[in-house]
Formats: sequence, C-alpha cells, structure tokens
Amino acid sequence: MSRRREIMSTDIKNLIVSWHKDGKSLQEIANLLGKARATIQTVIRKWKTTGSVENNWFKGHPSKFTTRDANRLKRIMKTNIGASTKFIFDTFLAENPTKFGRTTLYHQLKKMDYVRRAIRKSMVVKANNMKLRVRWAKARKNWPLEQWKSFCFSDECSVVIGNDSRMYCWRREDERDAPHIVCPPKHRKMSIMVWGAITYDGRRALKWVKGTINSERYCSLLQEALIPLLETVYTGENYCFVQDNAPVHRSAHTIGWLDEKGIITSSWPAQSPDMNIIENIWRDVKVLLRENLEGCTTPALLYKRFEEIFYSIPVERIQKLYLTIPKRLKAVIKAKGVLTKY
Repeated sequence: MSRRREIMSTDIKNLIVSWHKDGKSLQEIANLLGKARATIQTVIRKWKTTGSVENNWFKGHPSKFTTRDANRLKRIMKTNIGASTKFIFDTFLAENPTKFGRTTLYHQLKKMDYVRRAIRKSMVVKANNMKLRVRWAKARKNWPLEQWKSFCFSDECSVVIGNDSRMYCWRREDERDAPHIVCPPKHRKMSIMVWGAITYDGRRALKWVKGTINSERYCSLLQEALIPLLETVYTGENYCFVQDNAPVHRSAHTIGWLDEKGIITSSWPAQSPDMNIIENIWRDVKVLLRENLEGCTTPALLYKRFEEIFYSIPVERIQKLYLTIPKRLKAVIKAKGVLTKY
C-alpha cells in the first residue's frame, strides 16, 4: 500500500518563501526542514507564478446546470406556486428529459432557497381600511410610552385542537375498528372561545365564552371580567379600553352599556390585529398549550389548561409588547396600511 501524501501547511510554505527572500539556497532550506529539494523548489515556483502559496483545490466538473436552466426552473415555480414537487420536475424535464436527474433539480432548488412551505394565512386589508389604519397610526405615532401604559387591550381568541380532516393509515381490511386504528377522543377536534384583557402592570382577565355571543352576553361578560380589572388597576378616568370592530363590540346595545358604565374606549381601525398586542399573548399561550395537551379531553379541561398558561405569562413579556407599540405604528405607516410582521 502506498504511503499517504503529507500536506504541507501554509505556515511552513510562508516560512520557505521568507527564507528564500533572505537569500538561503533551496538545499539549505530543504536541510532545515527535512524536506526534499524538489518540494522546496515547487513551493518557490508556485509563489513566483501565482503570488500565493495556497493550494488550489480541484472543484470537480463544471455543473451542467446553467444560469438559463436556473431561470427556467424559477419561472416554472413562480407560475405554479401551489404545484407539487413532482409536477415542477416533470414540467422542467419535459423539455429535456435526459439532461438532468431529479436529484440534481432538488439540489438546485435548495441552492436557490426554494422549499415547500405552508402558505401563511393572512387577511387582505381593504383599500379604505388601509387608509384608516395609516391615518390612525399617524395621529398617535408620537405618543409617549406613559400614554400607552393606560391602555387595556382586549380581544376574543378561538382555541382549536385535534384534526377535523380525513386521516389515512396502512391497515388490513379486518382492522377497521381495531383500537390502535380508531382515532382516540383526545385527538378529535375540540374547540373553545375565550375573551381576555391585559394591562401594562401584568394584571389580566380571562373568561370562557360558551356558545354564540351576542351584545347582551358580551356586556354581561364585561360586567363580570372587565369592570373588576379596571377598578383594580386604574383610578378615575386615566385609562382607555381597547376592543376591535367585531359586530357585538360596536352594536348600539354595547355602546350604550359602555357609556352607561362610564367605560372610556378608544377608536380602533378595522382589520388591525397587528396593532393589538394581546394577539401576541394569544400566540404565546397557544404555543405552550400545544406542548401541554396531556389530559385535555373535554372543553372544560382545555379551558382550565389555557387559563393556567395565560396567567403564567411573565409580566416582563407583556411590558415588552407595550414597548413595541410605537414601532408597530411606524411599520403600518411605512407599509401604507398593509398588514405588518407584528
């Protein structure tokens, strides 16, 4: 078996060049390093020719996948963004079925950072609402943090667990009702609706909304959950209650009830979940809930678990969200009313 070739380090090569500049002969350098004279001569010749002693590693055969091919593949993907990987490859290879393999195309897609991802669900903001969002944000973009601290943010949240679509598995014909095949109850679809509110100091309220909610039930909910929170946190009229533009929130009955109770509210632009910081709290709770679903076999148990997680969110997290409000307003103005990353 042949002896493996030793690769000379860059530091040794630079030392050889340095000694050569100092006037040492090739044989003297070879004797000092215990190397063959031909090896020293090769290093010096490479340095004189290229000005460097670095190795030029062989990069393999040039890729047959040209820039033109990449543009064609990208064009097919943009034209069929919802198509399967098989369809994309078949369409591309139809023009030249023997030039590239599917593995090559897959690697090229990864190199171009194209990966099949879930389509992000997002609402389309109406043109009129975009203008209202920008107008609302501009009117408040210079408000100090102290003014935002007096805001109490609220909203409803729908919690759904389980799977309501058809599921498939490998089984024999006689295993249709086998225990290990039938979907257990804890994996079936189950949902609850909750209403919540948060304040800057971390105090919050949560209520389970059972069944369909109307204006009367919504006002009853506020009487039970919101008013005790406002009386605990704020004194006098130094607060502002925030709710979105859901029909039960802006009905004549609700507006009359809020006026009767003396609850100070703020106008709110439609289709603006990115400016309501409680939406971020809902997301935090849902992420933790997905990791702690063990034993949530009924809506009551699900609500109890949701409640535990909601009240365990640190105060610091809520206060950091309040600090982002000016940034949210600037982002809305910059995006000209389109939904922002928040």
